[in-house]
Amino acid sequence: MYLNTTLLYINAEAVISYYYHYLPVVSRSGIYYNKTTMKILLDKIMLKKNLSVRQVSIATGISKSTINRIANGEISPTADTLELLAKGLKVRISDLIDSPYQ
Repeated sequence: MYLNTTLLYINAEAVISYYYHYLPVVSRSGIYYNKTTMKILLDKIMLKKNLSVRQVSIATGISKSTINRIANGEISPTADTLELLAKGLKVRISDLIDSPYQ
C-alpha cells in the first residue's frame, strides 16, 4: 500500500496550526485561549468608513467571502492579506490589529 506522506504532513501541519489557536494559556489572571489575544478590527474599520464587503473586496482584491470570514472572526488573515487590507483601506497594519502586545 502506497502512503502519501507529503499529504499527511501538510494535513497534520494544518490541523496543528488550526488547533494551536485554541490551546489554553495559563496566566496569573486565569486560563484563556490564544484565539482571544489578537482581534482583527476589520469590521470596526468598515463601519467607521461606511464601507460594504463588496467595496472592500474591490479596493483590496480579496474575495468577499474571505473579507466576511475575517470580519466575523472565523479566520485570521495572513500577513500578505493584512497588507492588502491596509493598503486598500488606507490604514496602517497596526490599525487592523487589536492585541495586548502592540
